[in-house]
Amino acid sequence: MKPDDDTRLLVAILAQSDAVWLPLRAADAGGRATIYQARLDYTSNGCRWQGDGGAGRDRTADCRRLAALESAGRLTRRGKLKTSHVLLSADADAILRRLCGLASFNQVLPALDWLACLLVAGHGRPAPGGPWVSECELCETAYDHPKAGRILGQLQNDLLPLLAGGLLMSNSDCQGRASYALTAEGDALAQTRITSALADPDAFPPDVPPGNEELTALYYRERAAAREELRTADPDDPAEIGPCPLPCSWPGAAVEGAR
Repeated sequence: MKPDDDTRLLVAILAQSDAVWLPLRAADAGGRATIYQARLDYTSNGCRWQGDGGAGRDRTADCRRLAALESAGRLTRRGKLKTSHVLLSADADAILRRLCGLASFNQVLPALDWLACLLVAGHGRPAPGGPWVSECELCETAYDHPKAGRILGQLQNDLLPLLAGGLLMSNSDCQGRASYALTAEGDALAQTRITSALADPDAFPPDVPPGNEELTALYYRERAAAREELRTADPDDPAEIGPCPLPCSWPGAAVEGAR
């Protein structure tokens, strides 16, 4: 069944939200400050939605749909007309991720368990905000593996709900090699899951079936466009430089092809 306009709009919002939380890669070097500010903004207000019509969409129609979707409980909205901040409801987020072939928040909670296990085993590396665990250790691969781009691209997709939910944070070195760390909230939840016997590190990564082909293509197209806009936009505060990169002396080489 062909997706309706409301679903396509919600997928575009999901994609623009996720673009904020993708790990910093080498191509993002010029946009570190803007991406950092977008993450702070998201934490307070949600995703900044530019009502410019996007990929062939009508701006006025989008604004009407946003208002109707808010009334239906699919999202919350701040702002007016041309620029709004929008935040998808938990239920809408889970449904949309399934439609796009992506793991939901609940499906990827075992990533907290796996990261906690790696930290206990001494895999964390010290740096501000850490300890940090490299993306290669999280998915047990190496940067020179022939399928590293696909494997690490899947990992970053899986972890997006936890990054947006404030349970994980990511940072990278100047070559675009990403690492992840538990936030205080994420560490507290991981410890609760361990003490209450809910932890299941073997359940990560989740098995996610393919989504709707049209919506999946729309998601990746909108996400790439939103990320490119963040890379090239000027930061709201011209004095902001973004987070300091992680050390390049950690083992590994730059990732090629991770979406």
